[in-house]
Amino acid sequence: MQIVETTPEGWAQAIAELEQKHASAMTQVEQPRAQKQELALEAGLGSEDAGKCLTKINGDLNKISLEIDDLNTALASARDQQKAAEKTASAEAELARQKQIGEALEQFYATAKEIDDSLRILASRCAAARQQLDRAES
Repeated sequence: MQIVETTPEGWAQAIAELEQKHASAMTQVEQPRAQKQELALEAGLGSEDAGKCLTKINGDLNKISLEIDDLNTALASARDQQKAAEKTASAEAELARQKQIGEALEQFYATAKEIDDSLRILASRCAAARQQLDRAES
């Protein structure tokens, strides 16, 4: 398994695969443990064949236990990476949102300035018209 994307979704996929491997390893432990229980009494009572089988089973169980431990470590790391990716994605989304707000505010201020300029021109023309009216009436 190789991480294709280091996004939260990519890490979720990796975690799912690791969890599947972990579940598989956990089921692999069941049969040797059952065999160990059957052979432990015989080996304890001195049966060499049972002792040899028990030694092999213990080796297999140790190997599987180490694999499970490695998978637990990998799962913890992948979950940490997923949280970090979620934080990064959240921060990137927030920056994009702030940029969008900033652009909208710039457009708003530009439009408001145009309105102010137009109102200033209108006020000036109204004042000029008023003066012309006052002159006409005098």
